[in-house]
Amino acid sequence: MHPVADGGDGTAELLGRRRGWTAFGGEARDPVGRVVKARFFFCPGTRTAAIDVAEASGLRLLDPRALDGERASSFGTGELVRQALDAGAKTILIGAGGSAVVDGGRGMLEALGARFLDERGLALPAGQSALVALRRIDLADLDPRLWATRLVVLCDVANALLGVEGAIPIYGPQKGLGEQGLEQAEAALANLAHCIRALRDVDISALPRAGAAGGIAGGLHGLLGADLVDGADYFLDATDFDGALAGADYVVTGEGALDDQTMFGKAIFAVGRRARAFDVPVFALSGSVPSQSSATLRGWLTAFQSISSGPCALDEAMRGTGENLERSAEQLARTLACAMRSETRASRGSAQFGDRHA
Repeated sequence: MHPVADGGDGTAELLGRRRGWTAFGGEARDPVGRVVKARFFFCPGTRTAAIDVAEASGLRLLDPRALDGERASSFGTGELVRQALDAGAKTILIGAGGSAVVDGGRGMLEALGARFLDERGLALPAGQSALVALRRIDLADLDPRLWATRLVVLCDVANALLGVEGAIPIYGPQKGLGEQGLEQAEAALANLAHCIRALRDVDISALPRAGAAGGIAGGLHGLLGADLVDGADYFLDATDFDGALAGADYVVTGEGALDDQTMFGKAIFAVGRRARAFDVPVFALSGSVPSQSSATLRGWLTAFQSISSGPCALDEAMRGTGENLERSAEQLARTLACAMRSETRASRGSAQFGDRHA
């Protein structure tokens, strides 16, 4: 079994445990300002820390019925970065998936000392839409340790910040933004990009991966020079996935839902692409799969199937994930075992036929 992550929820823990790093526990504010327990992983030898945005600013911390993209802030992730700096980190890996925010990193940067000001030089009020009134970003009080720290954002998606396939149209609805909220959020992030360009002469509006984590990736790149990398490829390289592939007959992987977002850089896409290079078949088990045939998915996955046992409500499907996954994996294993036996028999038959007619 080989761990797989793409920058989303759990990346820091999987990477930290794979490398034997120490877990540091503390407190941080969740997307709506409540104090929660949060962790990051740290290696004293290399002075490298790994932090998931989802740990303090994730969707998993909120009731799905009460998501609020307008109110949600990434402030808590900034608190975790400060704790990593206190521990002595000189390189900070930031897993950018699973966020509940669309604030472009504003909250995170405010926790680290940045100020977001309106035309009168006053701090902006809370709320994502307030970024429309942003006129200047003041970094004078930013934690000075950041300028001597390498920030690497492990992006789980390749979307740009703005546009029809940007952070807001694609991921805004899952963070609780309605139609009007989507328009406001797009305008807010567009203005943020404009102010970053005015301050740092960096254009993040169409930058690949800048839309990850509700624009946190773009904000960190534009203001702090963070490197934006493909989270899945980074993780697979760091854990020598190719080495594991070299001796594999099959790859069995999974995803919560196989859909158009899968091809924007999710882990399963990276797994399929690498396995194809080694000519190793890939079978995917998923909570849901497209109802129509997908040429894109077929290009990277040998086969994929839903683990659902029948029509049911989403909450029921979520509760039954473990049981459904176990049952589906067993059936897939039986199928693959039969296929391998058939191949073995065919090979023996060919050898015997060749012997008789040599």
